[in-house]
Amino acid sequence: MNTQDELKEFFINSFIPIDNIPENTTRRDSICMEARASLLIEANCTSEYFPAFMKSGVPGSNCWIYKFPQPWSCKHSYQFNNNYKLNWSFEEFEIGTPSINSTNIWRLKVESKSNANINESPFNYVKQIDWEKHDGPRFSNENLKEDFEQVNSYFQQVYRSRFRLCSLISPYKTPEQVCRFFGNRGEVFAKLKSDSMCSDCFPKNFNQPVPKRNDQVDWSEARIEQEMFLEILPCSPQGPYQLPLHKKYVGWFCQVFPFRNEYGEIRMQLIKLCEPKTQTKCLIPVTTWIRENYPYNQYFCVPLPEDKQPLYNLDLLLKPETETVILIDSVELADSNQRNAFDGIVFTSFICSPEHYEQVDWTPLKNKTIYYLITNHSGVSLESAALKARKLKEYLNKEEPEIKLLFVTLPVDYKLEGHLGRSRTFKNVDDILQNYEEWPPVVKTTEIKFWESDEEFLEFCAEAEEIIKSHNIIKPPTLAEITKYSQQEEIFFSEWMPRPSE
Repeated sequence: MNTQDELKEFFINSFIPIDNIPENTTRRDSICMEARASLLIEANCTSEYFPAFMKSGVPGSNCWIYKFPQPWSCKHSYQFNNNYKLNWSFEEFEIGTPSINSTNIWRLKVESKSNANINESPFNYVKQIDWEKHDGPRFSNENLKEDFEQVNSYFQQVYRSRFRLCSLISPYKTPEQVCRFFGNRGEVFAKLKSDSMCSDCFPKNFNQPVPKRNDQVDWSEARIEQEMFLEILPCSPQGPYQLPLHKKYVGWFCQVFPFRNEYGEIRMQLIKLCEPKTQTKCLIPVTTWIRENYPYNQYFCVPLPEDKQPLYNLDLLLKPETETVILIDSVELADSNQRNAFDGIVFTSFICSPEHYEQVDWTPLKNKTIYYLITNHSGVSLESAALKARKLKEYLNKEEPEIKLLFVTLPVDYKLEGHLGRSRTFKNVDDILQNYEEWPPVVKTTEIKFWESDEEFLEFCAEAEEIIKSHNIIKPPTLAEITKYSQQEEIFFSEWMPRPSE
């Protein structure tokens, strides 16, 4: 049996389709750009140029002090003896070397301007905190310091996106402006330069259990992980604990996709974030970063800070026994089908901005037999997938002439319902799993086709282009569509990070 026959048999009997939920790359890019700006701010916050970036502030003892546009208040309170609650309010924060009160570089400024409202029924009064001399009749400095550490920890979590905090004060209001100020390009997949921080490998055997709250007793592990992912966006809080990123399967379903280097070390992971409000999914790159004189790594939702992004399953591609490669425009499909791949074959994929194929390192594909698999998935029609394949072919012919692509089309029936042909909606990831189980997609085995020549493939692409044109009847958007789009624009800033007043 030759390779083509083996592949056809695999596609008929073993191919695993994924869901047909559209992928939201605009959302992904928004998250990555905010994380990129936050990383650069974090890396430069103690540099001699940072005061010029903020354009405000007062030098203090081994720090710079900045004023909040409005007092930052924390309604989370600490109760003493079941009689008193403290509601904190701060007018300033500081950035500098660790102090006796805090090990954080970023910290709330504790001084006479920072008030604690001490409420006792039926009496209310305001008492200013004096860390050197506290003359309150019922409280000790240790009580207040313990409470302050909790408040400061909450501040670190709310503003783990340093861009969010600094954009309130600095004249540089967009991630692109921040990137340019610190000498970087304002693009998601551009090389990222930082002197005091660098990307690291994810630890091996990172098997921390997924934390579960009391209100999540009946949730599946996949659903718990989905909510956990929100705590990473756009970057995780600093500290010794990092949320575990496990590669686990629920049947066909996977939520974490590791990109390995030639040594098998994980350098980047994609997390799959399912978003019920927009009925879309995002594949968000996450890298782990280490900084100078700090013992713990931190997650940032940015791709690898290199000129070109690696291919998926790179460690397998580089093995000498790998002769045949299946290239797909979906990391999810490459991952799900590598599980069942026969010896000598590797499924691979890539991430980049749409049609910016120069952002990918294609060199591991040289001297390989490469089949580009065209299939409909993630809300992309077979015709649109074919045109994407043609674009990549044109790029490789020009920039990487040694890499030749053979093409295969594999249509999938997602059993769409309704006169608009829309798939079933979901409220959470468990709905996605249930929909897949009840209405599993099916490969149209009789329509699998290996294109024997470039001429045949280009003719197929031309037909696909005509089909797309015939379906693209442009209509003005309805009021409901405009309203829905406007609401979606607000989601990024409202759904995953708590407000200071909450």
